[in-house]
Amino acid sequence: LDRFLAAVVAFVLNYSAYLAEIYRSGMQSIDRGQFEASDVLGLSRWQTLR
Repeated sequence: LDRFLAAVVAFVLNYSAYLAEIYRSGMQSIDRGQFEASDVLGLSRWQTLR
C-alpha cells in the first residue's frame, strides 16, 4: 500500500468507530415505548427507524 491509501484506510477505520458509537447511543436514547408503539401501529423496522 502506498502512504496515501494507508492513511485513508486508517481514517476510515478510526472514524467509523466514532460514528458507530454515535449511532448506538442515539438508538439507546429512544424510549422502549416508542418501539412498542411502532409495533402496535404495524410499522416495518425501516419505517420505525426512519
